[in-house]
Amino acid sequence: IAGGVRREAYRLNQPPVLFAGRRGAVAMPVTVVGEGVDLSVLKRAERSQALVMRVVETRGQRSAAVIRLAKPGCLVPCDLLEWHDGQPGETAAEHRIELAPFEIRTYKLG
Repeated sequence: IAGGVRREAYRLNQPPVLFAGRRGAVAMPVTVVGEGVDLSVLKRAERSQALVMRVVETRGQRSAAVIRLAKPGCLVPCDLLEWHDGQPGETAAEHRIELAPFEIRTYKLG
């Protein structure tokens, strides 16, 4: 949607997360930069202490993005249920990805 309506609606429906006892800004362990690519999930893995992130292409076209990690690490592709892991990528602070229209990808941060 050219006017950004979907993005604004998403922001309205996602209140900021606050943690009791915390003051000031909290550094995110991962950020995603790219038009049409959203970080939809950042959570602890179901079966380990790894962080899991899910990125979604939202514009219905091929889109590119950069995943920036707070500290260098690798992205390990996994399925949506986090049961099967793929081959880990290179260790780096930035990872470039390309997504097909409406593609959803899940990664464990290693």
